[in-house]
Amino acid sequence: MRRGWIGGMLGLAWQVALAQTGMDPGFGEHGWQTLDLAAGVEDRAYAACEQADGRLLVVGSRGNDNLSVRRLHADGSLDADFAPRDHRLDLVALGDAPALCTPDGGVLVVLRIAAAGGGEFLQVHKFDASGQRDPAFNQGAMLEVDVSAGNAALTGEQRPLGVNRADDGEYLVTGGVRLLGTGGFQPFLLRIDAAGHLRDFGTVAVAGMGSETTASAAVPAAGNTLWLVGDGYHLQQRYRAFRLVLDAQTLAVLRTDISDDDGVQLKGARLLRPGVLVAGAVQRNGSSPGEPRLLVLRDASMTLLALPQPAPLPLGSAAGLGTGIDAHDLTVARVDADRVLFASGAEAFDAGDTFLGYKGYYLAAARIGVGVADDQVLTDFGNGGSLSLSYTRPMEPGCAGNVRDQFHAQVALSLRRPLLVGHAAHDCPAGGGSDWLLARIDHPFDRTFADGFEP
Repeated sequence: MRRGWIGGMLGLAWQVALAQTGMDPGFGEHGWQTLDLAAGVEDRAYAACEQADGRLLVVGSRGNDNLSVRRLHADGSLDADFAPRDHRLDLVALGDAPALCTPDGGVLVVLRIAAAGGGEFLQVHKFDASGQRDPAFNQGAMLEVDVSAGNAALTGEQRPLGVNRADDGEYLVTGGVRLLGTGGFQPFLLRIDAAGHLRDFGTVAVAGMGSETTASAAVPAAGNTLWLVGDGYHLQQRYRAFRLVLDAQTLAVLRTDISDDDGVQLKGARLLRPGVLVAGAVQRNGSSPGEPRLLVLRDASMTLLALPQPAPLPLGSAAGLGTGIDAHDLTVARVDADRVLFASGAEAFDAGDTFLGYKGYYLAAARIGVGVADDQVLTDFGNGGSLSLSYTRPMEPGCAGNVRDQFHAQVALSLRRPLLVGHAAHDCPAGGGSDWLLARIDHPFDRTFADGFEP
């Protein structure tokens, strides 16, 4: 099981978490909020988008056959004036889904769907600020795309990993599609215009990389080009990051950049400012726990910024144990033109580096300067630049109340404070399942001028 809020107007059960240092007491219970949409099934929150009045529009799954939208007040309480909206899916949604908050206060989400009779395809859903399907996107309907259609070299398995938006409203969806012969993956790119119509799509091989290669992000770049960024096995069988510079009109590859750093996987890239892309990254040395990094891409460079090592998780079954970074759950959020948040799930390990599960969250902040030498960790954030957090479900009568695992999907801002979005899997009450989980950190970021200096 991988990845998921606890809800519905009936049977709503708010769960209380123990207080932890750094959590915002003005949000939920001690900074945490959960919502159970359906008992005994896997509910997964994908994204929370702050609206102009501070309320949060949250989208996620209820089980594996409903896409659900809820709205919260800025304090984390459910907005009673908002009717819960559940959109039935005809076919099963697989795994997590990349999502993007849009300037109009809405959200776009990309689902991986199992097709009847085998195969897969992608569904793209756009909701406006009211939580309704956006009538300006594909005439209010979802958009369906089969990346492997008509390509005999592909198996049909397709994994969406990222979505970004250009200034003209175009959506750039990236991921990987499985190859038939080698069983590896090849990057894909979808281009969807602001009206929700498919403009172009295709796959691309990365020269100098092996067959296990996927794309995490695509963003517009200078000179009418696109950057396609991802990772995969280098020919030396170690993960490395890559960047393809594509012609924005023809998608022809103009340049291929491959990082010199080994053991690097990335996800969740966002454009910080024109010509500067920042991605969440994890670097591993053999089987040791992953170490947090930011991959910073400028026009002429691709560098790693080391983030503070994760501290032991403070609560739950993993308290005091070794902590690593979950490479599947890397996200970043733009604070302003030169500051960025990094967040991920946290893996717990015992003294012998045996993996114990996904038991918490890791969060860090950094400033990305004009040049590589100017990049630095913001040491006034958290404990010297980072925080390790874990959610503990309170005891309930008649059962243990354990949280088996907890997973991360998005980092965002709420009242200019870091907001984590994901889900927690539990054994209590009977039947288990998972609940939407949100957490807000009590670190308000000051607003800055365009040059990065605080007013």
